[in-house]
Order: sequence, then C-alpha cells, then structure tokens
Amino acid sequence: MSRAVVGAVPAPVELVQAEGTEPRESQPRYEPTPHQSRNSYNDEYIFGLTRGVADSTMHPVVKILFFPITVPLDLALLPFEAIGGLF
Repeated sequence: MSRAVVGAVPAPVELVQAEGTEPRESQPRYEPTPHQSRNSYNDEYIFGLTRGVADSTMHPVVKILFFPITVPLDLALLPFEAIGGLF
C-alpha cells in the first residue's frame, strides 16, 4: 500500500503532440449518413424499440420475451414516432 505525503504537489500532466502541429481545441466531426439529409424523412424512430431489441446482442430466447412488450409500446407511440421522423 502506498502512502500519500502530506503537502506533496503532484507532477503536472504533459500533453504530447507531434512536432510541427499547432495546438488547437478538439472539434467534433459529424458526418451524416446518406439517409439523414435535411430534405428526407428519418424513419429510424418508427418501431424503434422493436428494432433495438431485434438488433441487440441478447440471446434469441430473451429477445422473444421482449417482443410482446415492445410491439404494443411501439404501436401506442406510433403517432409520436411518425412526427419525430420529421425533425
């Protein structure tokens, strides 16, 4: 077990960059997929719960147990899912 020394100041953290590069803030890189253009309808919300269970890595037996729950929920939320695809 190591002991911390009272009053000791930790060493500063140094950032390593390649030579010749200028320091700058990180910038997020967003590249929309082809079906996500601003002029098209996004259908990823339609039956999203059921699609999420179907695409998951769960055991197939567990997936079958979730479908009776997700399908009625998706049907109940279908108007909201349809509107959500517009945004």
